[in-house]
Order: sequence, then structure tokens, then C-alpha cells
Amino acid sequence: MVRVAREKASDLIIRSVKEKVASGELAPGARLPNERDFAAQYRVSQPTAREAVRGLEVLGLVTSRHGSGVFVASDVHTLVANNLGLLLQLKQMEILDVFDVRVVLGRESVRLAAGNRDVADLARIRQALDALDAATTDHEYALAGIDFLGSLSAASGNPLLATLEVFLLRISAQFQLAAYGGRAPGWWTDADLDLQGARRRLYETLRDGPVGRVEEVWWEYTSAVRERFATDPRLTGIRLADSAVANAMASQNV
Repeated sequence: MVRVAREKASDLIIRSVKEKVASGELAPGARLPNERDFAAQYRVSQPTAREAVRGLEVLGLVTSRHGSGVFVASDVHTLVANNLGLLLQLKQMEILDVFDVRVVLGRESVRLAAGNRDVADLARIRQALDALDAATTDHEYALAGIDFLGSLSAASGNPLLATLEVFLLRISAQFQLAAYGGRAPGWWTDADLDLQGARRRLYETLRDGPVGRVEEVWWEYTSAVRERFATDPRLTGIRLADSAVANAMASQNV
């Protein structure tokens, strides 16, 4: 006779909270009951309730704020990063591994965006372009670059695409900042001005058409970026599991 292991009480609570978040019963940023009330709600001891909360924190589903309580994660991108980031570290991913997946997603994003973008989408993309022009620090430039490509993905109308792509964009930026000790390669140089010109052409093509030209401009831009990554020994010599990249990920600064 096969014995089926009973699910731990703390695991049952974790599954319940996950279902409530997925259904919208617990909204992003919602505060969980205090430990005593949380234990009473699930009819378990306080140590069991505490164990469940710790498990939810490990999953990135909730965050504890000292003196305030425990809250459902408000940033879906952080939630994705906490779960996928560990997987990518374990797989010893390099920047080109991350980049190539992002390009596949990005191609679909711009294809959909060409047919779905509206005035608000174009305004967000233009705002990110202007922020790239106005950036005065590497960190500002990284955030504006993520915002530009993330806005393109959001214009696709597919929230899953946008979430996954922003996660990969953040990983890519963290690679660059880690490899260069806080400064990414090519930023503030003539080469990057060329990339900024390519970004602007991508925006203008998305805005004005023709629709079929958008993917071509996208490939021109991403091919130039990939060439830069592939020929940079600092970037090709670093892995996601390396401490500098792991620290950048943990800091959530980008």
C-alpha cells in the first residue's frame, strides 16, 4: 500500500494565500492579519503561522515591514525576479543567454505593438527616450533604458510578455553594472549615441509605420546590441551566479 504524505499545515496556508492573491481576494499591497489573528484564521498555532509567512517571504509573495506588518508584494516584477532569478543563477546563465531569450520575446512584443499601440503607449515610449537623453548617471541611464524597452513590450497589450521582458531587461542591466563595477560598457560614448539613434528610429517607425518595417528596425537595433555584448570580454566572462551580479540582483537597485 502506497502511503501518501500529508501536506504540512504551513504548506496548506501558503497554498491558500497564493490562491487568494491569484484570485484578487488579496490585492497587491494588502496587509495580512497579525500573527495571532493569522493563526486563528487558519486554526493553527502561532509558530505554524510564522513558518507559513516565512515560506511566503521566500517565494517573494509577501514582504515584512518592521513595525508595520506583512504585506502582499506590490510589484509583480519583483515577484517574478525572486522566483526566476534563482533558477537562472542555478543554471549558470551568461548575458547572451539572457539577451537571446529577451530578443525572442521582444520581437513578438514589437510585432503586437505595431498593431495595438495607442497614443498613451507612444507617449510613454517617447518619455523614456527623453529620459535617456536627459540621464546624468549610469543608474538613471539603466532605468530609462529598461523603461524604454519595457514600454515597447507593454504596448503589445500582453501583460505576461511585458512582465517577463522587464525581468530579463533588469538582469541584463545588472550584468553590465556588475561587470564594470557600477558603470556599464559603452554608456556616454559615441557608440551609445548610435544606439540611441536606433531607439529613436524604432519609436518613429512604431509611431508612423509602415507596420512591416517595425520588425526590421527592431532587428537592426538588437543586432547592434548583441554584437556589443558578444565582443566585450568583461561581459562574456561573467555569469549570473557570480557574486557581483547576485549582489546587484539582491539590491533591487535596477
